[in-house]
Amino acid sequence: EPTVCLECQMKIHSKFVTMDDGYTYFASMDEWNEKPIGTRLPYWGSHFWRLKADEPSKLEHLKSAPEAVIAVSGVGRYLFALGYFDHVVYRYDTIAGDWNRRVVGSLGGHISRNLISDERGHVFVPRISSAPSKIFEKGPVAELVEFDSELNELGATVLKYYPITKDAESHGITGFASLKNGDIVFLTSSGFLYRISRNTLPDNVSRESTVKEIGWFNDSKEAYIASLFSIDGERSLGGAVVSRDGLSVQWATFDLESGVSDTNPLKITNPPDHGMKKILVYGCNTRDDRGRCYIVGAYQTSDGSRQLPLCLQLELD
Repeated sequence: EPTVCLECQMKIHSKFVTMDDGYTYFASMDEWNEKPIGTRLPYWGSHFWRLKADEPSKLEHLKSAPEAVIAVSGVGRYLFALGYFDHVVYRYDTIAGDWNRRVVGSLGGHISRNLISDERGHVFVPRISSAPSKIFEKGPVAELVEFDSELNELGATVLKYYPITKDAESHGITGFASLKNGDIVFLTSSGFLYRISRNTLPDNVSRESTVKEIGWFNDSKEAYIASLFSIDGERSLGGAVVSRDGLSVQWATFDLESGVSDTNPLKITNPPDHGMKKILVYGCNTRDDRGRCYIVGAYQTSDGSRQLPLCLQLELD
């Protein structure tokens, strides 16, 4: 419980993002006494931090926020972050050193696990509205909203395959990956794939992007996939799929040109002696210079007595 002299930051949920200024940025967050239906924020909110690779001991505090900042994204100059409740977006200009904040809108306690940004300084955030539409006759409606670097709205696209609940059971955008041509592909928590294609006017001025439906990522059916990798930068995608019983993990691939997907068992070599069950993998699009993919998560021991962290390094054939 809160005391006069002790502050709690329960977890780091965000990615670690390295920007052009050489700093790596992330956010920590509290969860104490929050209401998952969206009626009460966590007691201690969140903090933004940064450090340099050559000075890891010099952790620099940047800013505190009342929301729980669950996701961080950034390319080049502009860092973006997403907090709950009500999908609050923060923008930090790493050159000017100034902050901007905008409430995008959500429903109850719903929060997306990711937001997406590109090299132009545009950010893409889900907005949830209770108002019905032609697609969702009884509501609510999910849109992917595009903002520029000053958080001015440029456009919005309805996301038909974006599951919505009024609490944190829906995870919103669960994975995304960039392609060589600047397009970005992303997954919703149902396992449906979308593609963001940027549009540029003749004078090289950026305008609203185009967001298109691609299809189901995993064998033409719903599945929870919380990682996404661009294998060749052009057409081949990969991601880890957890079985509904949590007893196995599969590796799914998707070809953007043919629309064909394929799924095979993901072999975990050298499993621990205490065994593994209820495996959950999520939350990464990181690859190293050798092309290996990294995914993280957690699992239970076979006897169910402990839950332990999991980090997998994947060698792609």
